[in-house]
Amino acid sequence: MSEADYADLIAAAHQQLHAPVVLIWDNMNTHISATMGRFVSSHPGWLTEVRLPAYAPTSTRPRASGRT
Repeated sequence: MSEADYADLIAAAHQQLHAPVVLIWDNMNTHISATMGRFVSSHPGWLTEVRLPAYAPTSTRPRASGRT
């Protein structure tokens, strides 16, 4: 999807839900582009952005293997 596609989808969700939108983004290049940054910052009344860290070691702990 392009930045325009994401912007259209987010705006349509806001219109349909009649509610604020909170985006939780990963670090995909389309999500962190300057174009998306401008879109997010141009809608402060209803759009909030949260970016996930690039690497979160506490959420990717290896599981113990073998028999217990």
